[in-house]
Order: sequence, then structure tokens, then C-alpha cells
Amino acid sequence: MVSPLLATGSNLPEVRDWELSSGAFFAGGDREIYRPVAVIGDEVRNRVFGERTPIGHFLQIDTELFQIIGVMEEKGGVWDTELDRTVFVPLGSGSARLIGRWVLDSITVEVADPQLVEQTARSVKHVLESWHGENTIEVTLNAQLLKASSEILGTLSLLLGSVAGISLLVGGVGMMNMLLTSVAERTREIGVRMVVGARRSDILRQFLAEAIVVTLAGAFIGLIVGFVGGNLILRYSGGAPLFTLEPIVVALSSAMLIAVVFGYAPARRAVHMHPAQALVVE
Repeated sequence: MVSPLLATGSNLPEVRDWELSSGAFFAGGDREIYRPVAVIGDEVRNRVFGERTPIGHFLQIDTELFQIIGVMEEKGGVWDTELDRTVFVPLGSGSARLIGRWVLDSITVEVADPQLVEQTARSVKHVLESWHGENTIEVTLNAQLLKASSEILGTLSLLLGSVAGISLLVGGVGMMNMLLTSVAERTREIGVRMVVGARRSDILRQFLAEAIVVTLAGAFIGLIVGFVGGNLILRYSGGAPLFTLEPIVVALSSAMLIAVVFGYAPARRAVHMHPAQALVVE
């Protein structure tokens, strides 16, 4: 498995507010003595070691062997999923043993007061550009990442909602046509029920109940397919399935609403059928 490599300082867990699930992170002294140690992300542990404990084992990176001393907790999230697949090594040993030169690609800064984030970002950029020249430093704020993430998720939700709405509309029209055909084929049954004393409300409830049963059956089949498919996809992708009650309630409620809306026209047609006409057998 190919994993991203990050040579970093010893304060990464503190700055990222990220705990270890086992072992320990490399200390500041590791940078000076260039110890060949590594800390791995949760997905690396799952894919390489499975249920075994990786602490103390060696991991080959290029031609070098690094001893695993810690495992980070699962990070997840929209922007941090890549960190779970990352191997972390000390900045000194990574630069000397793997990169071959001393260079910093990025610096992560933690600000205690959220109100000072933008001011601190401007100050940091000003200092760095005074060393390296203007327009050479790019500053990214977590707020910007969250805003971009919200916009992407909003667009995706709108797209999926549109697709779901069209699917419901097509499904409702299909069910209505099926029920209209059913009413046409069961005219004699409807006539007999009217003759023996069935009220129009009884006929209406019968066909609406049939529509609700049909749509709920389809909804339950869809939920089963979703459960099975979701578990299979997440199992092979290395994730953990998470199912909540709210989408299930929304799916079943939508199915019942579609049944009532699109099942009313066939039921109304059956209700207004004349008993004598319904009993005529062609």
C-alpha cells in the first residue's frame, strides 16, 4: 500500500488536537539524533497490520527501515481523511534519510483566541514574505476550508435532492398507472362490493391502503438494499458503517405521501363508478 509521507515536528498532536490510539509520538529530541521512528495513521494500521499491534514493528520507506512507535486515532472528516493514510516521521530523520535536503513545505499555526485568527494569519504571512519575498507564501484558514466544504456539501445535497425528487415523481406516476389498470380490471369486484353495501369511503380506503402497501414494500426493499450495499462498500473501503434513524423515517414518510397523492386519482375513479355499470361483464 502506498501512503503519503509527512516529515513533521513533535508538536503535531498538540497543534492538530489529535490523540494517539496507542504508543507515543516522537519527542523533540528525535529531531537532533535523527532516529528512524515513525507514527502511522489509523487506516495504515488497519490495512497493513489488521488486528495485530504495530508498535515495535518496522516499516520500510524507500530503502530505510523505520520503527513504528505510535498509531494516531482515526481522524476522518472531509479534509482530514488523507491524514489517516499518512506515515509520520521526525522532521530531522525525514529530511536527512528520505528527502535528502532540509526544506519546509508548510507550517501549521494554532491560535488560542478565534478572534485573532485573521490578524495572526496576516502577521505570519508578512513575516514569512519578508524572508522569502512577496507573493511566495499562501495562507489557508480552517474557516475557508469549512466554508468550501459547506458549499460543496450544499451543492451535492441539492443535486441528490433533485435526483430523488425526479425518482419519486416517476415512481408515483408509474404506481398511479398501475392502480388505474387495477381499477379497470376489477370493476366487477367494485360493483359487487357496492351492491352488498360497501360505502364509497370503504372503496376509497381500500385502494389507498393498497397504494400505501405497495409503496411501503418498495421502500423497505430500498432500505434493505441500502443497508447491504452500504455495509459492503464501507467494508471494502475500510470505513465503518453509520446508519441513523432520521433518513429511514423520511424515506417511509415520503413513500406514504407518494401513495396518498398518486393513489387518490385511481381510488376516486373506483369510488365514482356506478354499481350497475361496474357489474356489466364485457
